[in-house]
Amino acid sequence: YTQHGIKVKNLQSDNDTVFLSRDFQIYTNKEGTKWRLTMHHTPQQNGTAERVNKTLFCMVQACLSTQKVPLILWAECVKHCAYIHNRMPHKCLNYNTPFYKCFEKHANVDYIYEFGQYCIVRPEQPSTINHHGFMARWIGVDNESKVHLVWHHQKITSE
Repeated sequence: YTQHGIKVKNLQSDNDTVFLSRDFQIYTNKEGTKWRLTMHHTPQQNGTAERVNKTLFCMVQACLSTQKVPLILWAECVKHCAYIHNRMPHKCLNYNTPFYKCFEKHANVDYIYEFGQYCIVRPEQPSTINHHGFMARWIGVDNESKVHLVWHHQKITSE
C-alpha cells in the first residue's frame, strides 16, 4: 500500500537491477502486485512516466535558466516543479489537480513564489536598529514544517 492507502496493482519496470532483488519480488508477489518488465533503456515503453519526467525536466530548465541560479540547486528545483505540477489541472483528471484527486480539497497556493527569486530575510530578533535583513533567493517550501527555504551564502536555510 502507498502512503495514501492505495493498493499497487501493477508495477512496470525497465529491468533495472534495483527493482529486481529477490526480497522485493517476494514482497510484491505477496501483496498481489503484477509485474510488467520492459526493455532496459527504452523510455518509449514507459509513456506516461517518461512524459511527466520530460515535463518536469523542461520546467527545471526554465526555472534554472531564467533565474540564473547555480546548478547545485537542481534537486530543490525538481521538488519545487513537482510541487507545482501536482497543483496544476490535468486533462486526464477532467481538469482537476492531482492534489485535489488525492485529498478532495483544493491546494492553497498563496505562498508559492517563483523559484530563485530574490527575497529579503528578516531575522526574528535584529541585533541592531539598522539590521533590517539580508538578500537571499527563495527556493521552496519545506513540506514537513511549512517554512520557506532560501539560498544564502552558498547554503540552504529555512526561514
